[in-house]
Amino acid sequence: MAKKKPARKHVKAQHKPISARERNKLHQMTRLVYSWRYIDHARAEAGDPIADKHHGFNLLAIATQEKIEAAYTVATSTPRHWQAIVIAYVREGEGEYRNWAWVKTQSPIVAAGDGITPLLAQANDIALEGLEENDNCYARATIMAPFDANHPIRPDRYAARLQSRLALTKDEVLALAEWDEPETMEVDAENLDLALAKALSEEDSA
Repeated sequence: MAKKKPARKHVKAQHKPISARERNKLHQMTRLVYSWRYIDHARAEAGDPIADKHHGFNLLAIATQEKIEAAYTVATSTPRHWQAIVIAYVREGEGEYRNWAWVKTQSPIVAAGDGITPLLAQANDIALEGLEENDNCYARATIMAPFDANHPIRPDRYAARLQSRLALTKDEVLALAEWDEPETMEVDAENLDLALAKALSEEDSA
């Protein structure tokens, strides 16, 4: 009579705890997180999906997708200062120009969910300042990233990475290096278009 095979033991996989060195490295990587979104208004109103190259998140460093996602999750789910750059793409008669805004949070926020919406709403309001009645804002773009006053990363560095994705010229990217400091968010909820800002901030995986 054949012997029964012993039953296999199911051993749960044990996740190796993260070391202090790895935790510190991950914290450093959160400073390098950034996300972007470009919305063409006509295509959005028609229900067309946003092209992959026009939204996502990444790091200003070489890293695996797993590390990028981990850094992004930590950055957006823990309180910290954030900065937002909003670009309004405007047609004026036969010409075209860009209106820019650069705003940072007054106090640390949790950016996940709707946490970053007030910052984006204020940046959006600033980007639309000065538009004439006949000007056509046909698209908008946003860049969002943590803001570290001790080790600031300026808008031109993000814009250089996203130049083709956001349809920017080299001169536009170089001009950002001349900006002084971002404006600080001062929220007046009654004057903010929170619905639009929420649409601009909705992120999907790169």
